[in-house]
Amino acid sequence: MELNQVMKTLERLGTEQTKKTFLRHGAPGPLFGVKIGDLKKSY
Repeated sequence: MELNQVMKTLERLGTEQTKKTFLRHGAPGPLFGVKIGDLKKSY
């Protein structure tokens, strides 16, 4: 998988709600807001 494909997939899987949650819990930005379960399914 190419880098561009991975980045597009992460952007597509991310949600604003998850992004807000991660930021509220101290995750450094920028981030896509992809749920861990979605990451495990995708890769």
